[in-house]
Amino acid sequence: MTTYFFMRLFFVMVVLGVSSTTLATDADYSPEDLKVLAIKCPNARAWLALHGNQQGVQLIQTATSQPTDPALRAQLIEMSKADADVRNAWINAGSPYPSKQADAMMALDAKNLPFLQQMVARYGFPTVSQVGRDGMDAAWLLVQHADRAPALQIKVAKLIQARRGADSPRSNHVAMLRDRILDNAGRKQLYGTQLTMQNGKWQPNPSEGTPEEIDKRRAEAAMLPLAENVCVINALVPPGNN
Repeated sequence: MTTYFFMRLFFVMVVLGVSSTTLATDADYSPEDLKVLAIKCPNARAWLALHGNQQGVQLIQTATSQPTDPALRAQLIEMSKADADVRNAWINAGSPYPSKQADAMMALDAKNLPFLQQMVARYGFPTVSQVGRDGMDAAWLLVQHADRAPALQIKVAKLIQARRGADSPRSNHVAMLRDRILDNAGRKQLYGTQLTMQNGKWQPNPSEGTPEEIDKRRAEAAMLPLAENVCVINALVPPGNN
């Protein structure tokens, strides 16, 4: 397995812990993180204060009823927490590769895959009414990590892109999964969400179009401008010992 693959696994951890960088509310950050952003990435901090909270309220308003499948919801949330824990352990160890922490990430992703494949075969993809907004977010995160099953990722991307109304996914989730699929296939991404470390800093992998065109797509997906997104990631998740 290449270092490149692990750098991409690393960024997926960011999706949960700093989801933040693409669509978030202030509640998604610790007070310490907000202070760091105010100093190192003031433009990003201002954007989040203006735009992130507005969309956060809209998402909350779509999730008012009780989920019809609380057991599936609980399982997805439990699995996504384990996903975050194993990636945070790797980060806290300095992002070493190879390492037992990296092996643990690989093992957990492999363990989760059969469940995800069975879930999608049975339900298509969970809805907000079925598992709640947090359950659907957790399902998306686990699929985002399922790089060993590109067909599964492509199927889920098609399913969630077609959704409308209360069961619509977060716009940044659609964008990030599309980028993930393209990047895994060796093609240029559209939104600049997949990063690797270059010259000691996290930088977007090759993307289609000019910076202005990329930012236009990101704005349509309610995401931070690309440069501000990169600033946030480097400020909150500095490169480790890779």
